[in-house]
Amino acid sequence: MTAPERALKTAIYVEERARKKQIKGSAGGYARTVSEKGSDIGMTQVDGEQAQKKKEASAEREKERAREDAADARAKQTTAAIKALSLDERRELAEAYLADGGKGKTYQQETATFKDAVERTAFTAWLRATISSRANARA
Repeated sequence: MTAPERALKTAIYVEERARKKQIKGSAGGYARTVSEKGSDIGMTQVDGEQAQKKKEASAEREKERAREDAADARAKQTTAAIKALSLDERRELAEAYLADGGKGKTYQQETATFKDAVERTAFTAWLRATISSRANARA
């Protein structure tokens, strides 16, 4: 162990002891005594706690990444299902959307599209939710 590493470990060790009020005199004097005696500091409780926290954080990040991957896969599946809709299926869904109370002043039945961007966005959101729920019902 090099001198800077030893100094760092000594500082961490002394700070931990001082935090727990286990040093009767000054922390500086205690640090000097520890470093001069050359006693083996080893892994302090703080190091162990930090290692445990890192493991827990890593596991949590891994779980979050898995959830995001699953959500991305569902989104891609929904997008693929929407793109695979035939014109007749899209018309039926648009008519169901309008029957449910969706706004459709600019709906064009020939192409099963909405000219107005706001209406188109609302329909697309409804369509994604509908297709996604159908896919979940099948699974």
